[in-house]
Amino acid sequence: MCRSSVESTFSDGRYVNGSGLNTGILYLLSLPYLVVLVVGWLWYRSSKLERQKRLAISRRIKAAL
Repeated sequence: MCRSSVESTFSDGRYVNGSGLNTGILYLLSLPYLVVLVVGWLWYRSSKLERQKRLAISRRIKAAL
C-alpha cells in the first residue's frame, strides 16, 4: 500500500506525500530510542540521588561514632 501510494504520487510529480511518509517512518524509527534514553536518564538521576542520600546517612553514622 505505501509503495504504490509513493509511486503514484511520485509519477504525478507531487512528491509531498512521499516526503511526509519518509518523515513518519523516521519518527517511528527514532521514537523507541528516545523513550529508552529518557527512561535511562530518569533511572540514572534517581539512582544518583539515592546514592547521595546513602552517603549522607553513612557520614552521619561515622560522625556519631
